[in-house]
Amino acid sequence: PVGFYRASKRYIKLEHGWSESELAESIIKGLSICEENNLEDAYGENFWTAATGIKGFASFSKKHRHVLIEVIKEEGCYYIHADKRYKDGSYGMDEDELETRRKWYSGVPKKETIVGQVMEALKMTS
Repeated sequence: PVGFYRASKRYIKLEHGWSESELAESIIKGLSICEENNLEDAYGENFWTAATGIKGFASFSKKHRHVLIEVIKEEGCYYIHADKRYKDGSYGMDEDELETRRKWYSGVPKKETIVGQVMEALKMTS
């Protein structure tokens, strides 16, 4: 698949004490926001500053883990990436880690299963 990532100033923030149902709904809503692909969303304040008050990305990444959901509509599947944090503060995975840090799923993300899949990925992000 070929594509690109788009920054967005729209985000969904869950307060402490969220339920699995609230998390599932937020993930599905977030994927819907990404699909809208509004160009004006890519400009302005960074989401991590707006959501957390943390000014720089390196400081943000010290306190937060990263899981990416990549939907490939043309192929009828999606991947969940369990990215690690590199010393420079960025997130990603090395080529030899694709088999263990990226999991393939058939279909589209569903509220009934997405939370378990994301929680499984979060266990591998450290």
